Amino acid sequence: MRGLKDRLADVQLRVANLVAALGPAFDGDWSHEDADLVVITVPSMVATLDADACLRVLLSDVGHFTMARKPAGMPSLLVVDEFSAIQGGRRAAIDLLERGRGAGTGVVLAAQSSIALGDEDERARLLAAASAVIAFRSPQPAELATLAGSERVAEAAWQAEDGDLTGRQTITMRARGRVDQDQVRGAHTGEAHVIAAGRVARARIIRTAIAADVCTRAVELVAGEHSALPAGQQQASLPDPDRSEQRPA
Repeated sequence: MRGLKDRLADVQLRVANLVAALGPAFDGDWSHEDADLVVITVPSMVATLDADACLRVLLSDVGHFTMARKPAGMPSLLVVDEFSAIQGGRRAAIDLLERGRGAGTGVVLAAQSSIALGDEDERARLLAAASAVIAFRSPQPAELATLAGSERVAEAAWQAEDGDLTGRQTITMRARGRVDQDQVRGAHTGEAHVIAAGRVARARIIRTAIAADVCTRAVELVAGEHSALPAGQQQASLPDPDRSEQRPA
C-alpha cells in the first residue's frame, strides 16, 4: 500500500466512475444461483460507457459464480448475443469460453461475422477453444470454412480432339473443402453448417411457434405482475414478445 499511495487517487477515480455508471442497477438480494433463467439486456448503443461497465461487472460475476459459487456438477449455460457489442467484458467472456467448460458452464457467443469476434488474437483464441462453430449465411465465410478442413476427391476429365471426344479419360485426385463457401454465402434464413472436430453437418433451424398464452403471460410479467411467481423466485426484465426485432445485446 505504501508503494501505491501516490496512485490511490487514480484508483479512486476509476472505482468512482464504475460505481457512477452502475448506479442502483444491481441493487438487490438475488444473483445467478437464485434463478433458473436470467435475461439481461444492455443498451450498448444508448449509453456505451455505462454498458461497458455493466458488462464488465456482469461477466466477471458469472465467472465467479462458475468457479466459486455454483454447486459441483450443476450445469449452466451463458449465451451472449451480439458479441461485437461487448468491449468492457470481452476478456471475461473469452476466459469463460476457454475455462468454464471444466466447471460445467457452456458458453455460446453469437456475432454477425467472424470479424465481430475481435482482433486476430482474440479470434484465434475463441475459434481454438470452441467445441463447435455454427455458421449461418455470411458474405465472408472463408475463415470459418477452413475449420472443417478438406477431403480428397476424384475428378474425371474427358479428352477432346477437333471438337469430338476421343474416349480417353483421366482421373485426378484433388483437395476440396468440406464446406462449400458459395453455399454459405447463399444460404437461406435458418440454414447453417455445424463444424466440429474437422467434420461438418448441414442443418436447418426451425422457428419456434410461441403459444399465445405464453406471450400474454410474458407481457404481464414485464408489466410488473409478480404475484403469481413461486415464493422466493425473482423476475428479471424480459424482451417484449410483440417486438420480434428486439434482441438482447
